[in-house]
Amino acid sequence: MKKENRLIILIILILLVIGIILFFSLRPSEDISTNQSQDTELNQTYNENQNESIISNKTQDEPEAIPTPSEISGIDLRQEDGGYFCNDSSNPKHGARLYTYKIIGGIKILSEEFTESKKINNVCKNYPQVNLSEQGIWYNMRWRWQTIDNINKIDGYRIYQYYELEETNFTREYDYYVELPSSATMLLDDGLELWGEEKL
Repeated sequence: MKKENRLIILIILILLVIGIILFFSLRPSEDISTNQSQDTELNQTYNENQNESIISNKTQDEPEAIPTPSEISGIDLRQEDGGYFCNDSSNPKHGARLYTYKIIGGIKILSEEFTESKKINNVCKNYPQVNLSEQGIWYNMRWRWQTIDNINKIDGYRIYQYYELEETNFTREYDYYVELPSSATMLLDDGLELWGEEKL
């Protein structure tokens, strides 16, 4: 009888030991699995937030495109005190190139695209009544354009000059300019002194 009781107690003890071993051997695995799952969720949340931040910063850093100006055209205006002169031996050629600009972070940025006028020469031929060999003509140039749809998108215009006097081998090829406010629609070009040289 005593032997049987001892055997039963021994079996119970063995089962308890096995149960304890199994309990502790399984529990760390569950903890690791749980921790890995939590880490995965945290990493996913961090990456999503990081992506949102990158997209947000990209949107903020990229400025709106600066609008392209409208077409620019020129006409000569005969004036006795004009800044340009033509006669039968002097025939200047005029042109203009128009940009818009925007001041961003204190820096003046020109539009990527521009509009360009047709070249204007043979101004004196518009006045056949004038004896060009004796008199000649003094004149100014007037450059016109239309304002853009929303002038709040720009801070102003920059107009570059083309001027060529073949007889003296003198040329300005869009390296002199004048700046005007965004509300401007016209420039009266009364001579070479009006334009400032671009410093590169």
